[in-house]
Amino acid sequence: SVLQIGSGNGALLNELDKRGIKELVGIDLSINMIEMAEDQESSNRISFYNSSALLFDFSKVRHIKTVIFINFWGILSVQDSIAILLKIRRELPNLKQVLIGDFEKVSLPVQRARAIQILSEKFGFRAAYPLFLNFSLCDFTFEKIYINKKKYFLLVPC
Repeated sequence: SVLQIGSGNGALLNELDKRGIKELVGIDLSINMIEMAEDQESSNRISFYNSSALLFDFSKVRHIKTVIFINFWGILSVQDSIAILLKIRRELPNLKQVLIGDFEKVSLPVQRARAIQILSEKFGFRAAYPLFLNFSLCDFTFEKIYINKKKYFLLVPC
C-alpha cells in the first residue's frame, strides 16, 4: 500500500497500479491536479484526496505502509517538514518506509522558483532551502539511494 503526498496528476500512482500494487492513495493541494488524476485513473484501486498533508485525516488510510514525497520536499518549510513526518509517523501504525525525492540543486531553477512562488501565494507555503534532512529528529533512520542518477532518501521508522 502506497500513499503519495503531492501526487499531482497521478502519473506515478497509475504506473504503480499497472505493476500490481493494490492499495494506492494520492493527496494533492490542487483540485485541478486531483481532477486530472481522476480522469487518468487506470483502475478503482487508486483513491485521490484534495488536501494538505498537514490537515489530512490519516485515519482514512491507516493501512498504508509506504509514503512517497516526490518533487515537492524542498518547497516545505523546516517546520512543516518536521510536522508532516511526525504526523505520518504517529498516525500510520503500519508505516514501513518513506521515500523522499530530493531536488537537484542544478535542476530547473526557474521552474522551481515559479512553483515556490505559486505555492506561497496560493497555499501559504514557506520554502526551506537548504532542505530539511535531519530525519532522526522525527525518529527515522535513512539512507541515500540513487535512481537513474537522481538522489532520494529512504527513511525507515526507528
